[in-house]
Amino acid sequence: MSEIKYILPIMLSAVELLKDAFPKAVFTLPAVPRLHHQISAICAGKPIKIVDGDTKLAATLTNCDAVMAASGTVTLEAALYGAPGVACYKAGWLSATCGRMIVDMQKVILPNAILGREVYPFLFQERLTATGLSSAMTGILNDPQAKSKAL
Repeated sequence: MSEIKYILPIMLSAVELLKDAFPKAVFTLPAVPRLHHQISAICAGKPIKIVDGDTKLAATLTNCDAVMAASGTVTLEAALYGAPGVACYKAGWLSATCGRMIVDMQKVILPNAILGREVYPFLFQERLTATGLSSAMTGILNDPQAKSKAL
C-alpha cells in the first residue's frame, strides 16, 4: 500500500517534530485490522497509540484536535466529525505524474471539492515533507477557530 510505503514514514517524522512542540499531545492512528500488525511494527517505539480503525475511528475523529489524513474517504469522514487537519498524499513518480494530468489537485480532497473551499490543506508529492506537515499541523493546532472552519 502506498500509504504505508510513502506516507506513513513522513507522518511519523512529523509526529516526532510535533511531539517536541506539543509534549502533552497524544497521537492516535486508527488502523484497519488487516494492516494493524504491519503498522504496529512500523510504529514500534514511536509515541503513537494504534487503535482499531473499524471500531474506534468515529471516537478518534470526534475527540481529536486535528488529523493528518492520507487523502481519500477519511478526509470526508474527518469533515463529517468536525475534525480539522491536513490531507496529504505521496505516490510513485509515474502514478503522481499521471494523477496530475487527469485530476484537478484542488478538488481531489472531497470536503474541499464539496464545499468549494479549502477545508483541508493538501500536501502532495514534493510538498509532503515532515517539516511541511508538522508546520501545517502546528498552524491548525494553534488556531482556536480550526474546528469551526472544518465544518
